[in-house]
Amino acid sequence: FLAELAPECRRARIKLVIYFNTFFDDNPEFAQWACTDQRGRPIPFSTFWPSNLLSMYSPYREKVLEQIRELFVDYDVDGIWLDVPRFPLMTYDRWSREEFRRRYGKEYAGASPEEREAFATASRNGWNKEVAAFVRKLKPSAVVTTNHWADPLSEGPLAAAGLAEPLDLFTAELHTSAI
Repeated sequence: FLAELAPECRRARIKLVIYFNTFFDDNPEFAQWACTDQRGRPIPFSTFWPSNLLSMYSPYREKVLEQIRELFVDYDVDGIWLDVPRFPLMTYDRWSREEFRRRYGKEYAGASPEEREAFATASRNGWNKEVAAFVRKLKPSAVVTTNHWADPLSEGPLAAAGLAEPLDLFTAELHTSAI
């Protein structure tokens, strides 16, 4: 599809910005990289989309970067829209636990709620920075944008802090269960 669409967009002088699903997927190939709860069960992305939430620190991360590289190198797209980079406050997959231990020098199971929140925020923000830098090495003129969901009544605008820093455009979906 992109092999046909990309040249047509260039001929018509239409910028092609591609939607990219970041870390949630039900592809059985990726199930091994799911974030897990304390019992080892996959954590769903959300109640709205019950796909597995995949660990940003698992080998899936390299697969994602390779897919992004393919979009820019093989199809010469003009930009990417990263949909909802998400990291859970409680995950017990081995890759996330190893990264937490590396950063904080302690086990994830003993982390305070504030440390878990800081780790989740740093993980999301770091991912956006990494992708933006990666994309701009491939194509300096590329547009990089993301979407984040926030519950405006419980999180407020601070939920987006740092996510937008490396981006050209930031959008937010507003979801709440508090009404």
